[in-house]
Order: sequence, then structure tokens, then C-alpha cells
Amino acid sequence: MIASCILTVMLLSFAAFWVPERDAQERQVVIIVDGTEYARYKLSPNFSEIIEINTQFGYNKLEIDCGKIRMLDASCEDKIDVKMGTIEKVNETIICLPNRVLVTIKGQSEVDMVSY
Repeated sequence: MIASCILTVMLLSFAAFWVPERDAQERQVVIIVDGTEYARYKLSPNFSEIIEINTQFGYNKLEIDCGKIRMLDASCEDKIDVKMGTIEKVNETIICLPNRVLVTIKGQSEVDMVSY
């Protein structure tokens, strides 16, 4: 009796990780400036846009092209964010500390919790 209860609890706990999320393939790019969400865009294979971020902290120019994101230009001196290159996977980020800009991709990760 106790063994069957333990087995049931174990199976239910593992089942919680296997429930698919709604729109698991949907990814979004989130732009945060000084800790506040500045903009959010849905990523799709045929979506392209250049976003100019002008704030009191500085200027950044971001490109979204077919699901890939990169910083084209920035007013900061070191330009580390421009040199970071392209991001395209969930949880990848581009950061510009002097301008207080964080760009990240949100969505369902390709690695589920069980295989991680």
C-alpha cells in the first residue's frame, strides 16, 4: 500500500515536467531599459525590424532579422554589446551596461527540465 502511494506520487511529479506549454515554439525578444520593460516583439522567421532605443542613458540600434537579434550601434564607448554578435536562442542576452539596456529572448527552452 505504501509502495503504491510512493510510486503514484513519483509518477505525478514526473508528469508535471512532461505537460507541453501552449505555444511552446513562440519566442519573444524583450528589451529592458534601466530595469523597466521598454518593448517586446514576437519573433518569427519572416519578421524583420530595426529598433532605435533613445533614452536618457544613451542610444542603441537593434536589428531583428528572421529570428536573430544583434546590436548594430550604441553610443557607449566600449561597444561590447555591438561586438557580442547575434543571438537567436531562448535565454541568450545582449547587454549594454553604460546605457542600461538588456535584450533577451524569452520562450520555451529547447532543453526540458527532465533532460537538463
